[in-house]
Amino acid sequence: MKRQLFFIATLLVAVISFSSFSGGKCKFDYDKKDEFSGKSVRYSKFTLQYKGDYTTVGALIEYDMTVGDNSGQFYLTTDFSLAGETRELFTPSDTSLIKLENGKIIKIVPNDEFKPTAQLMGPSVFTSWKPIFNISKAKMQKLSESPIVAIKVVYGGKEFNIKPRDSKAAKVMETAACLTSE
Repeated sequence: MKRQLFFIATLLVAVISFSSFSGGKCKFDYDKKDEFSGKSVRYSKFTLQYKGDYTTVGALIEYDMTVGDNSGQFYLTTDFSLAGETRELFTPSDTSLIKLENGKIIKIVPNDEFKPTAQLMGPSVFTSWKPIFNISKAKMQKLSESPIVAIKVVYGGKEFNIKPRDSKAAKVMETAACLTSE
C-alpha cells in the first residue's frame, strides 16, 4: 500500500512538473497586441534551408518560413530566394506542398500575387518572394502533429525541393502546436 501511494505521489509530482515546464515553452519571435484594435499577433520565423549559392542562376539560395496567428487567422509566410533575376510573380497557381514525418501532405496556396524583389549581393543578383498563405486551423493542427521532412515549391513551371534542417522542422511543429492550443 505504501509503495502504491509513493508511486502515485511520484507520478503526480512528475505530471505537475511536466505540465508547468511545458506550459512555459510557448515563446514567439513576436507576441503583441495592437494598441488600437486590441488584436493579438504571434509568430516565429525559421530558416529551413540555406545554401548560399548566388552564382548558379535559378538555384535555390534560402527558404524561410514564418508560422503565425493574427487574432485567430492562421497563416504561413515564406521567404525564398533564387540566384539570378526574374520578374515573374508568385501567384495562386504556384503552390507549395509540405510533407510531414507522419506521411501527411499539406497543400498551401498563396492568398494573392506577390512581386519579386531583386537584390545585389556582391557581384551576384538574387530574387526573393514573400508570399502569404492563410491556412485553416485544421491545417495548422496537422502541422503541429509531426515535423516537416520536405517541402516542394512549384513556381513558374519549376519544382524546388527543400529539405529542412531537423531542429528547425521540430520548432515549426512546436510553434504550430502552441498557436492551436491557446
